[in-house]
Amino acid sequence: MKIELIKQELEYIFKDDLNNYLGENIDKCSEEVLRKKFNEYVKENSQKIKIKDLIENNQDKSFLLSTPDGFNEVGDFYIKSERPIYLIKTADDFKTKCSEDHKFETAEGWKFAKDITKKDYILTKEGFRKVSLIKKYKRQEKVYDFEVLHENHRYWSGNGLSSHNTGKTYLACSIVRNAQAMDYFPIYYDSEGSIDIDFIKRLGIDTSKFRIENIGTVEEFTTLAANLNETIAEIRKQGKTPPKIMVVLDSLGSLSSTKEKNDAISGSDKRDMTKQQAIRKTFRVIGNDFAKNGIPFIICNHVYAAIGSYIPGNVISGGGGGKYSPSIMFTLTKSKLVDKDSEEHVKKHGIEATKVGIVVTIHPYKQRFARPIKVQIHIPFYKKPNPYVGLEKFVNWETCGVVRGKMISEKKYSKLSSAEQKKCYEFMIPQEGLKSGDDGTRYAMPKDTSRSLVCKHLGGEVPLSELYTEKVFTEEVLQLLDANIIKKTFMLPNIESLEDLAEVTDIMDNAEMAEDKDVTPEDNDLLSKLGLDTTPK
Repeated sequence: MKIELIKQELEYIFKDDLNNYLGENIDKCSEEVLRKKFNEYVKENSQKIKIKDLIENNQDKSFLLSTPDGFNEVGDFYIKSERPIYLIKTADDFKTKCSEDHKFETAEGWKFAKDITKKDYILTKEGFRKVSLIKKYKRQEKVYDFEVLHENHRYWSGNGLSSHNTGKTYLACSIVRNAQAMDYFPIYYDSEGSIDIDFIKRLGIDTSKFRIENIGTVEEFTTLAANLNETIAEIRKQGKTPPKIMVVLDSLGSLSSTKEKNDAISGSDKRDMTKQQAIRKTFRVIGNDFAKNGIPFIICNHVYAAIGSYIPGNVISGGGGGKYSPSIMFTLTKSKLVDKDSEEHVKKHGIEATKVGIVVTIHPYKQRFARPIKVQIHIPFYKKPNPYVGLEKFVNWETCGVVRGKMISEKKYSKLSSAEQKKCYEFMIPQEGLKSGDDGTRYAMPKDTSRSLVCKHLGGEVPLSELYTEKVFTEEVLQLLDANIIKKTFMLPNIESLEDLAEVTDIMDNAEMAEDKDVTPEDNDLLSKLGLDTTPK
């Protein structure tokens, strides 16, 4: 949990007695102390509950879940179809009953229950413990899942095994829905059994222009995708226009290899060394053809904690093929959304909501077409997402003529000190309706605590509460933002600057390889143009 939310929870629980509980004033406590005291309190006041009961009977309650990263909030809930069930047990009697696609954190990364062997070590509350028992039940059961609002997305299941939760599928289906609006026909390759027709209908997807393909191995997906590319290429050869296709793979990490599948059938527990090579082959075989055929390729994958790494962090599963071939990669983390309008809505309608929305932080992992800059989006649960949220950080007077502050007249401006006047921005308001002698000159005086915005295009002030509206973000303002700061912030340098850089590099390399070689006048001109010192040292 974010430290701000921990403070809020502690203040709500202990009220005036908080300083006594902490042993000092909350403002003087370090983040480490606050997290420790918070987790101690929650642990003492927690109870065990079955996930079925949690989802079916307690969704209207706000609660925290015990995880390897402390107690964290629970996000969305998922009820899935019936699946094969496994019992996994380790040394020291850590155990849990779960579906075959339930993920465990092992010493080698995240693994599905169906892929766990007795040679694996699973992370428990007492550290990594070797697997001692694997039992597959004959019956299938309906299974449940939820997301943990922490960047590691993991929790303790059973009596202390580290498990993973979902959340990618919802985002992938949202991409599908928007692609359909652009006349794409999405083909959804599902390796997790995570969606069905009823689920995608609820997300607004047109099922008549959508196909689900259930797959199990990397090789199976490669064959299907390669055949799709051949079909599109054949349509082009005939001089016809092929349909606009989009491919989604959910997920890469859930796919097994043919060898792994055959080993499971034969009862062999030998470690599979072929899967990563198969994934690399997949990207080599289909990646370039997807690009030539104009087929967007969306991949969901998993991350796992880098156990024992010198630099801690999360690692994307699947080996090098899943890292080097994609053009854009990002990871997502979620936190609780604070939205007063939604909170008032649920209160007015008597809804006992655990939260009113989430804030999704998008962390660029790889980006070939833009600068890798972290951004946030808000997803409220009780109203339409606002398209202007996130733009406020780029708004200022120089870029689009909008600033937080007050509008003052020329008379008031003249009474300001010279230092205050330098901070103001002059602009003109419409002449219509002005008094005699008023030429319409006004000044925007910035003030961070002001409850109003000065908008040049409106010729006056609007309440701060109207920031995220079309009234402030008109088409004109959006175009100014795009031209003056959005493109400059996110776009990579143009080709001319890259060519100059390459030429400068060649000059420097030549000079280093041959110290007795003089730099030519043409080289000097280029270096000077770029502001580089050409004086001999």
